[in-house]
Amino acid sequence: MTRSVRLRGAVGSLPAELTSFIGRRRELSEVRRLLSVSRLVTLTGLGGVGKTRLAVQSGAALRRTFADGVWFVDLAALGDPQVLAHIVSSSLGLRGQVTTTGMDALVDHLRSRNLLLVLDNCEHLLAACAALAEELLRACPGLSILATSREALGIRGEKVLPVPPLPVPDEDVAAAGVSQNEAVRLFCDRASAVLPDFALTTDNRATVAALCRRVEGIPLAVELAATWVRVLSPTQILEQLTDRYRILNTLRRGSPERHRTLRACIEWTHGLCTSAEQKLWAQAAVFREGFEPDAIDAVYLAGPEHDRDSPHPPVIDIVASLVDKSILIRDERGTRVRYRMLETIRQHGQERIQQTEDWTAVRRRHRDFYADLLARAEADWFGSRQAEWISRLRDEYANLRAALEFCLSRPSEVDIGLRIVADVHEKWSIWGLVSEGRQWLDRLLAVSPKRSRARLRALHSGIWLAIMQGDRDRAAVLLDQGRDLARDFEEPAAALIRQMSGYDAMFAGDFARAIDAYANALAAFRAAGDLRFQAETLDLLALSHFLAGDAERALAYCADGFAITQPAQESWSRSRGLWIAGMARWRQGASRDANRLEGESLRLRSELDDQFGITMCLETLAWIAVDDDPRRAATLFGVAARRSEVIFIAAITPFLSAFHDDCETRTRHALGNEGFQAAFGHGMSLTASAAVRYARYEESPAEQTSKPTPLTRREGEVAALVAQGMTNKEIAKKLFVAQRTAESHVENILTKMGFTSRTQIAGWMAETQSTGR
Repeated sequence: MTRSVRLRGAVGSLPAELTSFIGRRRELSEVRRLLSVSRLVTLTGLGGVGKTRLAVQSGAALRRTFADGVWFVDLAALGDPQVLAHIVSSSLGLRGQVTTTGMDALVDHLRSRNLLLVLDNCEHLLAACAALAEELLRACPGLSILATSREALGIRGEKVLPVPPLPVPDEDVAAAGVSQNEAVRLFCDRASAVLPDFALTTDNRATVAALCRRVEGIPLAVELAATWVRVLSPTQILEQLTDRYRILNTLRRGSPERHRTLRACIEWTHGLCTSAEQKLWAQAAVFREGFEPDAIDAVYLAGPEHDRDSPHPPVIDIVASLVDKSILIRDERGTRVRYRMLETIRQHGQERIQQTEDWTAVRRRHRDFYADLLARAEADWFGSRQAEWISRLRDEYANLRAALEFCLSRPSEVDIGLRIVADVHEKWSIWGLVSEGRQWLDRLLAVSPKRSRARLRALHSGIWLAIMQGDRDRAAVLLDQGRDLARDFEEPAAALIRQMSGYDAMFAGDFARAIDAYANALAAFRAAGDLRFQAETLDLLALSHFLAGDAERALAYCADGFAITQPAQESWSRSRGLWIAGMARWRQGASRDANRLEGESLRLRSELDDQFGITMCLETLAWIAVDDDPRRAATLFGVAARRSEVIFIAAITPFLSAFHDDCETRTRHALGNEGFQAAFGHGMSLTASAAVRYARYEESPAEQTSKPTPLTRREGEVAALVAQGMTNKEIAKKLFVAQRTAESHVENILTKMGFTSRTQIAGWMAETQSTGR
């Protein structure tokens, strides 16, 4: 038996909090909910993410729920699992002569009590904590346990709540509600503790937001960075954060040893991993912005290259362990699962592997995997899986960049780099990354003297992208190189360059020469049975005939293209053919048919998330609407203009500017300048998804503007003054409020409406007033 005595008047033992608790409303609510359905809840997450503070705050909020209080047990300093029960007993305030085992004493004490036990830092005593929790919960019906650990205890009935870093502001400062962001609030609170005059201002808020993004919202990192405001400005702190560890190694007196610096926190986590986990952590650091299971399976090597067949734990088992330890974060992307590391964690792994001879080999395996992934996508491109490949490759784009960087770092690797950029090909346009694609191509072509098929294909892509941006001088240089190199190869490889000769002629307005070059290339592609480039060249023939004024021939070539793309369930070439066919029918006066064709093209391009293609469809739909619905035309002009700010490709200028200018002039004449600007402003204010819905008649302007505004009365007044062109200072004077108050109102309007500029506020207000709302 145990003669235990609870300290008189004790209702718990939560540690006093020395700093304010910021944010975490969702997590606090979720802890309360989970404890209402389970008697064991474990908060998991990376060290420094705030698990302990969340547990303490949750415990404080739940005091009244538990008649015998909330009791905190700090296990960080405990190294011997044999004395775990005694440490818990001590933390509960038990005293007296113990005549039974520590566990018996605990059970005897807790059996009839209703309390919440907070077990903090269980990760290094995982098995012992799991056994203790399981036995106590089985024997003590009034007991609940809230545990913190870098991985779950793994016992029956446990509910696990992963604790993420704090949310950080979007890069668009105006639209992010910076002052209300939790990471920013934490930074400002801790900064003002060391520098009382510190405040978030118009001048520093963008920098503070960038700083919080740089440390990824990890509370420990935010707090450590904030301590530096006593000697550095936020701008200087951000500059120093290139090396996160160096500036974030400030000692925090009074904190546990493992939380005194960011490095110590991560080293503690690293020490809790097995050797296999440490090795995979280090090798996975080669990935940028995450990876999928097939990628880590190809890159991870447990032992030397010659030792691949020796027994090692399955890679997926090690990945699962690192997910459990919060080193890897699991993300679902539709039907696919990806894993990622916070950049701080990734850098730690990279530092470790860079100290060995394995780093180059790991980078090469990484590059080889992504070169092979692109090759598989290229081989499978002309078919029904285009949207699937686009999604996967977009997620992997940071890894493709890393692979190209490796290729440029060694002359012997350049040819593989050329294969990679050539295999990306049309994706540069789909992703709206034409400029970046050209840069990679030019750098690789400049250091690759080899007369290879990869170089020929890269020249084909380089010519195409240069012409799309209106750089015909550069295209001419690449065309000359392509014609010279094409002599080394049989058809249809050489036809790629002839196709681009036609493209260059088309942009020069020499449609007869373009048509002749395209027809020549098409014959080669047909002889080789290359359906993909047949379809692409048929589209270009159709476009050339349309621009030459022959809509009938353009439609005939579109039909030939559809005969290839439809049976294959291909989307990219088909969507382009539909766009061209829609323009041709518009020029023939068949607006209803033109709308149908453009709507179908827009649907396919939206499924592919083809940025340039979507913009072209929206522009063309504006032309079609001019005569029947000029207000819709003006709205679509606004939609296309907003997208063109982000996706600028000079190709639209020589091709279609005459149509654009004529249609816009007629629309302005029909609506008047004020009416045109109101509808145009509304189009500018639409989000990307809302714009596509509107263009496809899935949502009308009336439906959009009839939705209740989320603005308060005062915010509505401020929005009206913004629409009049007033500055924040003028608004403050008009409403008799402080300028900072006016700034806050404007920021709230931008955040609530999802806008990024005052111009969008003005456009929205004009549209609202025009509908009488």
